[in-house]
This record gives sequence, structure tokens and C-alpha cells, in this order.
Amino acid sequence: MMNYKGYTATIEVDVDAGILFGQVLDINDVITFKGKTVEEARQEF
Repeated sequence: MMNYKGYTATIEVDVDAGILFGQVLDINDVITFKGKTVEEARQEF
């Protein structure tokens, strides 16, 4: 889990695609993000 400005997101690894991807939780919309490194995923979040 990652937190930023009161928002929380899950993060998972897609080994086949070679990426990390996540989704923001507890909101009434779908917001996803991805990155090839942890830092890229954090920046996208």
C-alpha cells in the first residue's frame, strides 16, 4: 500500500508484462497507474 495526500493505493506486480501497477482506493472513480520501477509507480501515483 502507498499513501499520498490522504489517498491510499494498492500496488501489484505483473511479472509477465514486467511492470508494477496500482489502483487508488476508497474513491467513486477508477484511477490506475503503472511503472517499470517502484519509483516510477510512486511518481505516477
